[in-house]
Amino acid sequence: MPAYAGVYLRGAAGAGFLNTSDYTYNWKNIVPPGITGAKAITGEDNGHTDFKTGCLVNGAIGYDFGSFRVEGEIGYQNNEIKSFRGDVVEQASFAYPPFNSTDTASYSQKPSGDVKQTILSCMVNLYFDLDLKSKQVRPYVIGGLGNASVSRDYRLPGKTVSFSESVFAWQVGAGLAFRVSNKSTIDIGYRYFATDDVHFNDNHYINPDNASYAQTGMKDSVSGHQLIAGFRYAL
Repeated sequence: MPAYAGVYLRGAAGAGFLNTSDYTYNWKNIVPPGITGAKAITGEDNGHTDFKTGCLVNGAIGYDFGSFRVEGEIGYQNNEIKSFRGDVVEQASFAYPPFNSTDTASYSQKPSGDVKQTILSCMVNLYFDLDLKSKQVRPYVIGGLGNASVSRDYRLPGKTVSFSESVFAWQVGAGLAFRVSNKSTIDIGYRYFATDDVHFNDNHYINPDNASYAQTGMKDSVSGHQLIAGFRYAL
């Protein structure tokens, strides 16, 4: 059996850098009838979310076959939202007299209240360890597939509003593993992590739980870079 083979436990922590998230959604608001009759307002928002640097942790159990490893991993990442920016097109139509208007606007603003995005992931990872004829140092590459629960939490005065969705996730990366004893290894690495688009029923510049707005088609991209340091222990 190769010297590295066997069951192992692994834990890691690091920094998560989410890419600017591109989003788009539409909304419709029906204003109660007035002198001019009912008024319908529809809008489209194409914008971007900027994030602060976040923190992440993950843990795994796996099996080392010598030249490659397979593991199951659970990870958590937390990033606060720095700002929202984008362009809005809003159209209003009046029942009487018949009249339509179109307004456009650009915006760039910090979120009101504490807004954060979290990612809870469950991944199956495959590592390939490169043999450099060294007993202490081994470069590796990693690829993983799994599921991620992406959540957006708004902490507003007196209440918290949350939205979440589970989507397909994948990651790739590379790093260096330093063997410090027969059973212990320290590694440092880089990963690129991404998911399918998530669909939040939220609205960042209107109260996100405003029931008068029927929001549809909300789509948000999720991807980013991770720098991690970990410890692996062979059982």
